[in-house]
Amino acid sequence: YLAVCIELMGAGERRPKAVDGQVEGALRGIATHGMLLGHSLLGQHASDISMVMNWLAGEEVGLDVDNERTAVIGHDLGAAAGLLGSPLDTRLWATVMVDPPVRFRDAVKRRAVTSEMTMPGLLRWMDIDDILLLCAPRPVLACPGLAPCSEEVGGLFEGAGLFYGLFEAESRLRIADAVGGIW
Repeated sequence: YLAVCIELMGAGERRPKAVDGQVEGALRGIATHGMLLGHSLLGQHASDISMVMNWLAGEEVGLDVDNERTAVIGHDLGAAAGLLGSPLDTRLWATVMVDPPVRFRDAVKRRAVTSEMTMPGLLRWMDIDDILLLCAPRPVLACPGLAPCSEEVGGLFEGAGLFYGLFEAESRLRIADAVGGIW
């Protein structure tokens, strides 16, 4: 197995330096700058996933990327970015979400920044349940990190199960509580 850890824009070493002691203000600055270019941090995160896929299969690395054995795994906002990246890049066969937000709005609140992190209109016109449907019939697994998956995530999967049923792929939507101890 090959695992690649992506440090998303605004996290870790890619986190902006504090401006007058206000890190969140600096993150907002990056988000606002991106919006002026027609981008968002969440959209950038999804794009980063595709760029890594391109890098792995490109001349620099030159791996034979098996589209039927490639998954994206993310935690919290990374889970939302992975889910958003999956319908955008069909080379991703499966999505694993650890502590996934039920709504983009929840992910934004947990990161203590503003809705500038989301794409313009995303909070109004579509949300995680809509993106989940775009992944069908590819597998999507949700699992807890420190806390059990909420009933809301179960409800999200139950609703998507009806759509996955049209593809005879209901078994590809799973909630696995056993992974929490590992994470």
